[in-house]
Amino acid sequence: MDPHPAVAGNARRVYRLAFAAFLLVLAAALAGGFARVARRDHALPGLAQDPLLEASRSAGIEKDAARAEYAAAVLLNEGDDSLLLQAGVGLRGAGHHADAEAALRRALAIRPRAGPHAHLGWTLMERGRLDEAEASFEAALRLDPREAVALAGMGEVWLSRDRYPEAAAAFKRAIATGAPTAGTLNSFGITLALGGEPAAPASAFEAAARLSPTPDILANLARARAAAGR
Repeated sequence: MDPHPAVAGNARRVYRLAFAAFLLVLAAALAGGFARVARRDHALPGLAQDPLLEASRSAGIEKDAARAEYAAAVLLNEGDDSLLLQAGVGLRGAGHHADAEAALRRALAIRPRAGPHAHLGWTLMERGRLDEAEASFEAALRLDPREAVALAGMGEVWLSRDRYPEAAAAFKRAIATGAPTAGTLNSFGITLALGGEPAAPASAFEAAARLSPTPDILANLARARAAAGR
C-alpha cells in the first residue's frame, strides 16, 4: 500500500493536468507563435502571430480548477523539482503566470536546470518582463546550448527588439534541434521578411503549414509566395 496516498494522488493529478495543459500550449504555439502582430510596410504587410496566451485562454480546460489542483500538489510535493516544473508549465498554459513563475523559481531553487529556466523565460516574457526573460533564456542556454524552448524564446526576444539577424540565428538554432514547432517556424519566416528578405521566408512558412495549416500561417505563406513571384 502506498504510505502517502494523498501525495501520490496529487502527483498523478498534476501530471495529468500538466500533460493536458502541455497539449493546449503546443496547439496554441502551432497556431502561430508568441503574442505579437508583425506589420511593416517595407516587408510583407499583415504577417500574423496569434497570441499564445489568448489561444490558451480559449481552450477547454477549467483554469480555476486546474490552479487549485496544481497548488495542492505543489504544497504536498515541495521538494520535487520535476513536479514543480510540470506545474509551472501547466499554470502558464492555464494563464496563471504569477503562480507559474513561483513554481518555476522554486524548481530552480531545488536544482538549477535548463528546462525550468527556459519556461520561466517564456512566463516572464508573456508578462512583459523582457529583460528578465532574456536573462532566464541565457541561463538555460549556459546549462544546455541546445535547449529548444530557450532558443525559440531568445528568437522572440530579438524579434521584439527588431534585431532580425540575431533573431534569425536563434530561430535557426532552435529549428536545428530537430523538433521545431509551427510557431517557431512561423516566427522565423516573419523574421526573414522583416529583415528585408521578403522572398526568403516562403520555405519557413511552408514548413510551418505542414505542421499546422492554420489560417494565419497559410496567409503568411500566400504573402511570401506572392512576394517571391510564385
